[in-house]
Amino acid sequence: MYDGRMRIPFHCRGAMILTAVLLSSIAVGTGPVHAAAPGAWITVYESRNDAAPRVHLDRLPQRSPAIDGILAMVAFQQTPFGCEGPRDAMDCPITRDLGLGLQCSDAHVAFVRRWFPDRIPKLGGRHERHYSGFAGKGPDASMCAQTPTSASVQSHLSSLRIRQSSRKLSIESRVMWYARERSGEIVYRTRFRLDGDALVLRSSEVIRQTRHDRAADQG
Repeated sequence: MYDGRMRIPFHCRGAMILTAVLLSSIAVGTGPVHAAAPGAWITVYESRNDAAPRVHLDRLPQRSPAIDGILAMVAFQQTPFGCEGPRDAMDCPITRDLGLGLQCSDAHVAFVRRWFPDRIPKLGGRHERHYSGFAGKGPDASMCAQTPTSASVQSHLSSLRIRQSSRKLSIESRVMWYARERSGEIVYRTRFRLDGDALVLRSSEVIRQTRHDRAADQG
């Protein structure tokens, strides 16, 4: 005798329960969940054509002063997209979110020197001798990048991601450069080891490089 209740076949119940759980997790969330697996790459800064540059420090499962030091060092060498203000008073997203004030401020320079007292890895277009000249003395304000987007020759940090495994840290920084009729992209991969309260550079290399010549295309 039919009692008015709909009976669901047993083999369908598992799928329906799973669907309900997924829907409820979406309903109560306020956005995408970034649950990075240990050792996974995490994007902490990105600049896209369709949106303002964003810093995602909240994605780091274990944020530490050492990681902040690395992020400050990358911004020290490459002006991020999204900066506002004149060259000598640039308000940039990474230094702002790290609590270091303006790009190349005294606090910014001092924080980079705290974690890189001898030298910094080459993550920019300057010649190697520019970096070797500061070996043993550490970086100073003259090395700090303050390039406006209006410059005819410029390079900017477009994305940055980081990977942490135990006491090893790796970063990938993507740099976009423009020089009048030419443009290109360079991706650096740099590895560190955390030794107590010090960062030890393990390696640094260019893993990808592209170049585009607009004049050649027009010809």
